[in-house]
Amino acid sequence: MDLTGLWQGELRVIPCFAGTPREIGRCNAVNRISFDLRQRDSTLTGDYRCAIGTMVCRDANTTDRGTVVSGTVSGRDLTMRVMLPGDLSSCLYHGSQYTAGELRGGYRCYQGGGLAEVGVWQVSRAAGRIPPRSSPRE
Repeated sequence: MDLTGLWQGELRVIPCFAGTPREIGRCNAVNRISFDLRQRDSTLTGDYRCAIGTMVCRDANTTDRGTVVSGTVSGRDLTMRVMLPGDLSSCLYHGSQYTAGELRGGYRCYQGGGLAEVGVWQVSRAAGRIPPRSSPRE
């Protein structure tokens, strides 16, 4: 599968649980997200964006932009590390291709050596965006 292109959807913070005080203000928050991915062989890189849904993005909305600094694709499964310079955190997104145009999975964000947020995410290939061909037409 070639994941190159724009993917848009949302993330949802799982309900808060005891022992994770940074999540208290974002219990059940929903944010609109997008990944603009570039795939070369099994490696992913790209850009990440977060927008207000039911709440602002993490850390008073300073985490609205990030970079997919590393990612891998193996069959239908993928893993991406997103660095968020706004609050110096990073998020690990794990997921799989649910259908040809949809990715979904879970994520964990870390900041200052501790867990900052846990949730689920789902994105679809943006309408009108056609992924590049892996080989020219014959």
